[in-house]
Amino acid sequence: MQPLSTNSRRFLMRLTLFLTGVLLLGDVSYTIGQVVTTQSTFPYPENEITVIIDVKLAQGNRAKALLGKTNDVYLWSGAGSTAGGNAFEFTPQGQTDFAKPFEPGKMTSLGNDRWSIKLTPRSYFGVPAGTSIKRLGLLLKSSDGKSQTEDLFVTIYDNSQLRARFVTPAERSFLVEAGQPLPILGVASQSSQLSLTLDGVNLQTAVGDSLRYIYNPTGEGRRTVIFKATGGTQTASDTFFFTVAPQPEIASLPTGIKDGINYLGETSVILSLFAPSKKFVYLIGEMTDWLPVPPSLMKRTPDGNRYWMQINGLKAGQEYAFQYLVDGTVAVGDPYADKILDPNNDRFITPATYPGLKPYPSQASGIVSVLQTAQQPYSWEVPSFTRPEESELVLYELLVRDFVGTRRYTTVADSLLYLKRMGINALELMPIMEFSGNDSWGYNPIYHFAPDKAYGSKNALKELIDRSHTNGIAVILDIVLNQADYEFPYVKMYWDGSQPSADNPYFNQQVTHPFSVFFDFNHEQQATKDYVDRVCEYWIKEYKVDGFRFDLSKGFTQKNSGSNVGTWSAYDESRIKIWKRMYDKIRSYDPSAYVILEHFADNQEERELANYGMLFWGNANFDYRKAAAGENRSFNGL
Repeated sequence: MQPLSTNSRRFLMRLTLFLTGVLLLGDVSYTIGQVVTTQSTFPYPENEITVIIDVKLAQGNRAKALLGKTNDVYLWSGAGSTAGGNAFEFTPQGQTDFAKPFEPGKMTSLGNDRWSIKLTPRSYFGVPAGTSIKRLGLLLKSSDGKSQTEDLFVTIYDNSQLRARFVTPAERSFLVEAGQPLPILGVASQSSQLSLTLDGVNLQTAVGDSLRYIYNPTGEGRRTVIFKATGGTQTASDTFFFTVAPQPEIASLPTGIKDGINYLGETSVILSLFAPSKKFVYLIGEMTDWLPVPPSLMKRTPDGNRYWMQINGLKAGQEYAFQYLVDGTVAVGDPYADKILDPNNDRFITPATYPGLKPYPSQASGIVSVLQTAQQPYSWEVPSFTRPEESELVLYELLVRDFVGTRRYTTVADSLLYLKRMGINALELMPIMEFSGNDSWGYNPIYHFAPDKAYGSKNALKELIDRSHTNGIAVILDIVLNQADYEFPYVKMYWDGSQPSADNPYFNQQVTHPFSVFFDFNHEQQATKDYVDRVCEYWIKEYKVDGFRFDLSKGFTQKNSGSNVGTWSAYDESRIKIWKRMYDKIRSYDPSAYVILEHFADNQEERELANYGMLFWGNANFDYRKAAAGENRSFNGL
């Protein structure tokens, strides 16, 4: 694929894609899948409305205790006079004690954990005549208040204002197949002149308070549907977007190509994305003016697992920002990229920390990845470092953010003589792979191949490692491969509302152990094994690190212990198998690389792994405290 010409860019600007996700239309919409719905499309203050709440869709642990109930469920509620203000400004008379049942708010069971109540907002909440009601605040609770949902909200409308809304479809951005009938229902709050348009072309007009239409999608790409109501001097409208799924070309991946960015020379790359169960992927970026156009539709491998594309005509040495637009709805960076740009956090990185940082592209949305051909390789002063023996290691654990005021790799490198005088011979860097935000301990990773720019460039990190080696200091990375944060591409690509989806090839839907932080890798999945191996190999070969300290290594299990800490710590043969496989892989890349585990499991398990060659953190806090208090303590075996 060639970068688009100027004339092509002018033509394609008419196809501008708005990558803003779902359009939110108030606090609640009349849709399937909402926690709270109303039977009226436009609830008014003076009209009786039926409120329906689905507890199965509610968030929070305390809401789970309401599941399965057939009685003893009450509404706790309020009304607010401003759209963004206090939704509990006015409350029903007598609603005062959360720990007691409020009889006027007793809910009627509809079965299947759905509850309803009828009320007229102005009279139920005692809102004075002439005072606006903009929204209701609601939650369900048990009579004693020990179980409850989160706060929920319903928008209340002014019946003097014209409103328009799509009732069908429920979603505001979605994918359809060509030829698949798409029912459309638009509703207005009063009889009006109605119109329905597709990409600016009229589909149907009517007079009344509703308009129905069935559209048979054709072509491909993202389409815009607008429902408009006009009455007197007032106009109201609603919008939804759908993408017609294209049919990618089927082609085998060229020999030797790995997932990620494959540089073929100074002007060409092949991009490969592992994306099983996805229907299509567009490359969008500076090469395409951020548009998902037909030439940027990636090829699909015959097994359906990967999407790939060769890009030619790149300018040698120039950085290009890009994303993958998956199934027309989710835009992510390349999981294997060694540099990303972040719209929310890059603006806080100073030129002193990262000279010449590429500006975030204004047309993009979300984190983007960067490719660059003809990069100047780092010239290593110590190409082969002789490491301290494992029994002689004296480690200093260092968080770049806290160790030096500048928060830079370069300043840490300038401090190595200070560290050396302390008597250390190994530097353990707390996680430095791209994490969410700029201010973190680093245990919330999002891109495992990219050093976090908040500390400097990748060559600044390489210089720190190189200078450590010239001073006889090994460098060990504190690495987080038990979990990832939401912005990790394989979390976002396979997501189901509030958790990883069931078909996620990398992540468990629910964490298998009691130490639940972010999202939990499944280390028995082949995709996770392949990814973990690539990460470890990359840092050993590209950055010449001397080994890893693995965070929460006990959490690499698939043996579900729930909230039972004892079960989690017990001897786990499957976890031993996982770690022996990983250890063998790491030692195949570098036979003397350190492998250190933060394990704290059963002694039999730790002895078995230690005898295999792994090193362990030891919790000597109790013994050291007792020794400091004057008691005799033995530290043998630590």
